[in-house]
Amino acid sequence: MQKRKDLYIEVHKGLRKGLMNIMTGAGRLDVENDELLAAFIDDLNNFIDLLAGHAGHEDKWIGPHLITIDKELADTIEAEHVEDKKLTQSLKNEYKKLLQLDREQRSAAGDKAYILLADFVGWYFRHMSKEEQVIMSKLQAKLSDKELMEIEHQLVGGIPPNEMNKYMELIIPSTNPEELRVLFGGMKHHAPPEAFEGACSLAETLLPPDDWHSLKDFLASA
Repeated sequence: MQKRKDLYIEVHKGLRKGLMNIMTGAGRLDVENDELLAAFIDDLNNFIDLLAGHAGHEDKWIGPHLITIDKELADTIEAEHVEDKKLTQSLKNEYKKLLQLDREQRSAAGDKAYILLADFVGWYFRHMSKEEQVIMSKLQAKLSDKELMEIEHQLVGGIPPNEMNKYMELIIPSTNPEELRVLFGGMKHHAPPEAFEGACSLAETLLPPDDWHSLKDFLASA
Protein backbone atom coordinates (compact mmCIF):
# COMPACT_ATOMS: atom_id res chain seq x y z
CA MET A 1 0.00 0.00 0.00
CA GLN A 2 1.35 3.41 -0.99
CA LYS A 3 2.26 5.64 1.94
CA ARG A 4 0.35 8.92 2.04
CA LYS A 5 1.98 12.26 2.74
CA ASP A 6 1.98 12.98 6.48
CA LEU A 7 2.50 16.53 7.77
CA TYR A 8 3.18 15.51 11.35
CA ILE A 9 5.26 12.36 11.61
CA GLU A 10 8.81 13.70 11.31
CA VAL A 11 8.45 16.79 13.48
CA HIS A 12 6.46 14.90 16.10
CA LYS A 13 9.17 12.25 16.32
CA GLY A 14 11.62 15.05 17.04
CA LEU A 15 9.36 16.71 19.61
CA ARG A 16 8.87 13.39 21.39
CA LYS A 17 12.63 13.10 21.67
CA GLY A 18 12.82 16.64 23.02
CA LEU A 19 10.08 16.00 25.56
CA MET A 20 11.79 12.85 26.80
CA ASN A 21 15.13 14.66 26.99
CA ILE A 22 13.51 17.33 29.19
CA MET A 23 11.73 14.69 31.26
CA THR A 24 14.97 12.76 31.82
CA GLY A 25 16.85 15.94 32.68
CA ALA A 26 14.20 16.91 35.21
CA GLY A 27 14.34 13.48 36.81
CA ARG A 28 18.11 13.66 37.26
CA LEU A 29 18.20 17.33 38.28
CA ASP A 30 19.87 18.32 41.55
CA VAL A 31 17.50 21.16 42.43
CA GLU A 32 19.76 22.28 45.29
CA ASN A 33 22.51 23.19 42.81
CA ASP A 34 21.85 26.76 41.63
CA GLU A 35 23.94 26.46 38.47
CA LEU A 36 22.41 23.17 37.35
CA LEU A 37 18.90 24.38 38.16
CA ALA A 38 19.36 27.61 36.20
CA ALA A 39 20.76 25.69 33.21
CA PHE A 40 17.81 23.28 33.25
CA ILE A 41 15.33 26.17 33.42
CA ASP A 42 17.00 27.71 30.36
CA ASP A 43 16.70 24.41 28.49
CA LEU A 44 13.06 24.02 29.55
CA ASN A 45 12.14 27.57 28.53
CA ASN A 46 13.88 27.24 25.17
CA PHE A 47 12.07 23.99 24.43
CA ILE A 48 8.73 25.47 25.48
CA ASP A 49 9.37 28.36 23.08
CA LEU A 50 10.00 25.79 20.34
CA LEU A 51 6.66 24.10 21.12
CA ALA A 52 4.92 27.47 20.91
CA GLY A 53 6.48 28.10 17.52
CA HIS A 54 5.41 24.66 16.33
CA ALA A 55 1.79 25.32 17.32
CA GLY A 56 1.94 28.68 15.55
CA HIS A 57 3.13 27.09 12.32
CA GLU A 58 0.34 24.51 12.49
CA ASP A 59 -2.28 27.19 13.12
CA LYS A 60 -1.03 29.31 10.22
CA TRP A 61 -0.59 26.66 7.54
CA ILE A 62 -2.71 23.65 8.52
CA GLY A 63 -5.50 25.35 10.46
CA PRO A 64 -7.18 27.10 7.48
CA HIS A 65 -7.45 23.81 5.59
CA LEU A 66 -8.81 21.96 8.61
CA ILE A 67 -11.48 24.64 9.19
CA THR A 68 -12.95 23.97 5.73
CA ILE A 69 -12.97 20.20 6.38
CA ASP A 70 -14.10 19.98 10.04
CA LYS A 71 -14.57 23.28 11.85
CA GLU A 72 -15.45 21.62 15.16
CA LEU A 73 -12.20 19.67 15.14
CA ALA A 74 -10.28 22.78 14.10
CA ASP A 75 -11.78 24.65 17.05
CA THR A 76 -10.82 21.78 19.38
CA ILE A 77 -7.20 21.83 18.26
CA GLU A 78 -7.05 25.61 18.49
CA ALA A 79 -8.35 25.35 22.06
CA GLU A 80 -5.70 22.73 22.85
CA HIS A 81 -3.01 25.09 21.56
CA VAL A 82 -4.34 27.75 23.94
CA GLU A 83 -4.29 25.18 26.76
CA ASP A 84 -0.72 24.33 25.78
CA LYS A 85 0.29 27.95 26.45
CA LYS A 86 -1.38 27.89 29.86
CA LEU A 87 0.23 24.60 30.88
CA THR A 88 3.70 25.59 29.73
CA GLN A 89 3.47 28.96 31.48
CA SER A 90 2.59 27.10 34.69
CA LEU A 91 5.66 24.92 34.16
CA LYS A 92 7.90 27.93 33.67
CA ASN A 93 6.53 29.53 36.83
CA GLU A 94 6.88 26.36 38.91
CA TYR A 95 10.54 25.86 38.05
CA LYS A 96 11.32 29.56 38.38
CA LYS A 97 9.97 29.43 41.95
CA LEU A 98 12.59 26.83 42.85
CA LEU A 99 15.39 29.35 42.39
CA GLN A 100 13.68 31.66 44.85
CA LEU A 101 13.53 29.03 47.61
CA ASP A 102 16.19 28.18 50.16
CA ARG A 103 18.04 25.02 49.15
CA GLU A 104 16.55 22.96 51.98
CA GLN A 105 13.04 23.80 50.73
CA ARG A 106 13.66 22.77 47.15
CA SER A 107 13.41 18.99 47.37
CA ALA A 108 9.65 18.78 47.94
CA ALA A 109 8.99 21.70 45.58
CA GLY A 110 11.18 20.03 42.96
CA ASP A 111 9.10 16.86 43.18
CA LYS A 112 5.95 18.93 42.63
CA ALA A 113 7.48 20.61 39.58
CA TYR A 114 8.59 17.24 38.19
CA ILE A 115 5.08 15.77 38.50
CA LEU A 116 3.62 18.85 36.81
CA LEU A 117 6.10 18.37 33.98
CA ALA A 118 5.22 14.67 33.69
CA ASP A 119 1.51 15.54 33.49
CA PHE A 120 2.24 18.02 30.71
CA VAL A 121 4.33 15.53 28.75
CA GLY A 122 1.50 12.99 28.94
CA TRP A 123 -1.00 15.64 27.81
CA TYR A 124 1.20 16.72 24.92
CA PHE A 125 1.74 13.14 23.75
CA ARG A 126 -2.05 12.71 23.59
CA HIS A 127 -2.37 16.01 21.71
CA MET A 128 0.16 14.91 19.07
CA SER A 129 -1.57 11.54 18.75
CA LYS A 130 -4.88 13.28 18.00
CA GLU A 131 -3.21 15.35 15.30
CA GLU A 132 -1.57 12.27 13.77
CA GLN A 133 -4.54 9.89 13.93
CA VAL A 134 -7.56 12.16 13.56
CA ILE A 135 -6.54 15.37 11.84
CA MET A 136 -4.10 13.81 9.40
CA SER A 137 -6.70 11.24 8.33
CA LYS A 138 -9.22 13.99 7.58
CA LEU A 139 -6.66 16.01 5.64
CA GLN A 140 -5.59 12.97 3.63
CA ALA A 141 -9.24 12.18 2.82
CA LYS A 142 -9.81 15.63 1.30
CA LEU A 143 -6.40 16.67 -0.03
CA SER A 144 -4.04 15.02 -2.51
CA ASP A 145 -0.42 14.28 -1.63
CA LYS A 146 0.58 17.10 -3.97
CA GLU A 147 -1.61 19.52 -2.03
CA LEU A 148 -0.30 18.26 1.29
CA MET A 149 3.28 18.66 0.09
CA GLU A 150 2.55 22.24 -0.94
CA ILE A 151 1.29 22.97 2.58
CA GLU A 152 4.48 21.47 4.01
CA HIS A 153 6.69 23.45 1.64
CA GLN A 154 4.97 26.70 2.66
CA LEU A 155 5.26 25.81 6.35
CA VAL A 156 8.92 24.81 6.18
CA GLY A 157 9.79 27.76 3.95
CA GLY A 158 8.42 30.16 6.55
CA ILE A 159 10.56 28.93 9.45
CA PRO A 160 13.66 31.07 10.16
CA PRO A 161 17.00 29.18 9.84
CA ASN A 162 17.84 29.42 13.56
CA GLU A 163 14.48 27.94 14.54
CA MET A 164 14.73 25.29 11.83
CA ASN A 165 18.09 24.17 13.20
CA LYS A 166 16.50 23.59 16.61
CA TYR A 167 13.85 21.36 15.06
CA MET A 168 16.39 19.51 12.97
CA GLU A 169 18.63 18.79 15.97
CA LEU A 170 15.71 16.73 17.30
CA ILE A 171 14.30 15.36 14.04
CA ILE A 172 17.49 14.07 12.43
CA PRO A 173 18.39 11.46 15.10
CA SER A 174 14.71 10.51 15.57
CA THR A 175 13.61 9.59 12.04
CA ASN A 176 14.30 6.74 9.63
CA PRO A 177 16.26 7.02 6.34
CA GLU A 178 13.14 7.21 4.15
CA GLU A 179 11.72 10.07 6.18
CA LEU A 180 15.03 11.91 6.08
CA ARG A 181 15.21 11.61 2.30
CA VAL A 182 11.71 13.03 1.91
CA LEU A 183 12.33 15.80 4.43
CA PHE A 184 15.72 16.87 3.07
CA GLY A 185 14.57 16.53 -0.51
CA GLY A 186 11.73 18.95 0.17
CA MET A 187 14.02 21.34 2.02
CA LYS A 188 16.52 21.33 -0.85
CA HIS A 189 13.91 22.68 -3.25
CA HIS A 190 11.70 24.81 -1.02
CA ALA A 191 13.52 25.93 2.14
CA PRO A 192 15.83 28.99 2.24
CA PRO A 193 19.34 27.90 1.12
CA GLU A 194 20.88 28.79 4.48
CA ALA A 195 18.31 26.64 6.29
CA PHE A 196 19.01 23.68 4.01
CA GLU A 197 22.77 24.05 4.35
CA GLY A 198 22.47 24.29 8.13
CA ALA A 199 20.35 21.14 8.22
CA CYS A 200 22.91 19.27 6.12
CA SER A 201 25.71 20.31 8.48
CA LEU A 202 23.67 19.04 11.42
CA ALA A 203 22.94 15.76 9.65
CA GLU A 204 26.63 15.19 9.01
CA THR A 205 27.27 15.71 12.73
CA LEU A 206 24.32 13.75 14.13
CA LEU A 207 24.00 10.77 11.80
CA PRO A 208 26.24 7.69 11.68
CA PRO A 209 28.73 8.13 8.78
CA ASP A 210 27.08 5.52 6.54
CA ASP A 211 23.64 7.10 7.01
CA TRP A 212 24.98 10.58 6.27
CA HIS A 213 26.79 9.48 3.10
CA SER A 214 23.64 7.68 1.91
CA LEU A 215 21.56 10.83 2.46
CA LYS A 216 24.23 13.01 0.84
CA ASP A 217 24.31 10.78 -2.25
CA PHE A 218 20.53 10.92 -2.49
CA LEU A 219 20.48 14.73 -2.26
CA ALA A 220 23.15 15.04 -4.96
CA SER A 221 20.73 13.59 -7.47
CA ALA A 222 17.45 14.85 -5.98
